[in-house]
Amino acid sequence: MSKYSYPLLCTRGAVIFPLQDLAVEVGRQASIDAVNYANAYNMNIVIVSQKDLTVDLPGPDDVFNVGTLCRIKTSRERDDHLKVIFTGLSRCRITKHFIKDDVNFVEIEDILDVVEDESAIESTTKKALAEFNVIAQKYARPGFPIRQLTVFDAALASVLVDTFAQLYIQGIEDKQLFLEEENVNKRLDMMLSHIEKERNMDMIEQEINEKVKESIEDGQRDYYLREKLKAIKDELNG
Repeated sequence: MSKYSYPLLCTRGAVIFPLQDLAVEVGRQASIDAVNYANAYNMNIVIVSQKDLTVDLPGPDDVFNVGTLCRIKTSRERDDHLKVIFTGLSRCRITKHFIKDDVNFVEIEDILDVVEDESAIESTTKKALAEFNVIAQKYARPGFPIRQLTVFDAALASVLVDTFAQLYIQGIEDKQLFLEEENVNKRLDMMLSHIEKERNMDMIEQEINEKVKESIEDGQRDYYLREKLKAIKDELNG
């Protein structure tokens, strides 16, 4: 497997997926140096999230070993930091950390998609796509253009899941699990499982809200009846 070297940018929780854009505020000097170095050469940089967000100067043991090879789309100076938009290119595994020209560098190897069950890709992708568009409608975001799709293959499945993970997965650990999974079939299953879990959580929350509402309404009704009875007694005794 071919290995390549690029400057390294460690983020505090920002995980970027292939073919996705993400804006990041780059403020630490080591990160600024890495971005400036990439800007001066081929615009490519490896982005990886650190495990503990409180660490100011993360070393090799403080970051995940799977990240994303990215291209710098735009970079602008803002006071004491950079506002950079990155485009994810591919998953990668870090095999070595080193310093070059006073900049943090890593040696990486590509992580290629693995398809375990080609026959299941089409049906699972169609199901995941339908679920994605339901969620997109819920949050008033653009969905995938279903009418324009004619081929439901592993490449589409990979883009679909990565888009979902970028937009709708919140936790760093959960995002990292999606990023590290090489198997496209498993990534589709992870997406559907996450959606089902969120749906169940929404149902539970709705049931709790209904019970709380009923309890409040019962309490208000009891209070109203007590006050009415008290007023009647006062009138009779007056």
